[in-house]
Amino acid sequence: MKNQLKLGAILSYVNILAGLAVGLGYTPVMIRLLGQSEFGLYSLIGSLVAYLSVLDMGLGNTIVRYVSKNRAVGDKKSESELNGLFLTVYSVIGLITLIVGSIL
Repeated sequence: MKNQLKLGAILSYVNILAGLAVGLGYTPVMIRLLGQSEFGLYSLIGSLVAYLSVLDMGLGNTIVRYVSKNRAVGDKKSESELNGLFLTVYSVIGLITLIVGSIL
């Protein structure tokens, strides 16, 4: 168990460093290909998408956990109610995203 935790921590740092290296490597190439103003717009859109993805609030992991739990105990009613709830929640999130995207 301790080895898995250490390996997970090491892989997490490797992932962070790899993302940093890729970002530092592709930025000059993108600026050269797009130009400064277009790259600025590209970065702005990327930032907005990242902010809007915060609206998920970790619900993806919650869906997996509770659907698995309900299937393990065989509770179809709770599973269908949960799916309906998340359909409603994601519909509201999609509507908010659509409105903000239309305004921007």
